[in-house]
Amino acid sequence: MEEKVFFKNSKGDRLCGILASPTNDRISPVIVMIHGSPLSDKNSATNVALTKRLNEKNIACFRFDLFGHGESGGRYEDLTVEEAVDDANRAVSFLKKLGYRKIGFFGSSYGGEVALIAAADNAPYVLALRCPVANFPAARKIKAPTLIVHGDKDDQVPIGQSLKLAKLIPGCQMEAVKGAGHYFEENNSRQTMIDYFVNFIAGHSR
Repeated sequence: MEEKVFFKNSKGDRLCGILASPTNDRISPVIVMIHGSPLSDKNSATNVALTKRLNEKNIACFRFDLFGHGESGGRYEDLTVEEAVDDANRAVSFLKKLGYRKIGFFGSSYGGEVALIAAADNAPYVLALRCPVANFPAARKIKAPTLIVHGDKDDQVPIGQSLKLAKLIPGCQMEAVKGAGHYFEENNSRQTMIDYFVNFIAGHSR
């Protein structure tokens, strides 16, 4: 079941999210999904596809629009990394108020950097990153099981950033998808990417 909800960031701006839960309880794990920027939102193709697959594994998902995106308030040009991290932290607080305790992060591109920084603050049970913009200081603080999936033909965020990130995060699993660009539109690369994330997150959600 999917439910549209609203919550506020620390400045009082209204943020919009969709809570997709396979059950009515709050015992199941939940993954906070942080989209890229500027041409993305909570309903990106990756977020929607991953939500469906994770729900089938009894894992809830909470995908939301960052400040200045989609149905959330604010102007895109006023968005900063600090603002986006605050949004992610507020999403976690919102879920905890609902009763969720086992919370993980999934971040794409710009959202990957946001997820890295937020993970350093929130100690998620799992961290999954798709071609993330690198933040090396935050990576050094990560303790959670982490997976990075990156296309080896990405011309927007070089795969070298992820290779370096993986070396800084203890036990990080790094998967390079051959022939895939930033949006995983080549051949079956999107399915390969989704499979990596589903298997990893489900494996750490038992």
